[in-house]
Amino acid sequence: MWLNNKTFHTVGYKDHKQYLQYPATFCNVSKSYDKGNCVARYHFLQCPNAEFTKKYKLMHILPL
Repeated sequence: MWLNNKTFHTVGYKDHKQYLQYPATFCNVSKSYDKGNCVARYHFLQCPNAEFTKKYKLMHILPL
C-alpha cells in the first residue's frame, strides 16, 4: 500500500501540473498515507468523462 500511495502522489502531482495548463482535464488529490490501517486514499476533483456523461444524460454508460 505504501507503493500505491507513492504512485498516487506522483500521479497527482503530474495531474496538478497538467490541470494548470489544461483546466478541463482530470484532477485528483491523494490523502496522506494511513500507516495505522495501511490505507492509501485519493479522490478526483474533476473528471471530464463524468461532465460529458452528465451533460448528455449518459450516466448509465459511465461505469463501462
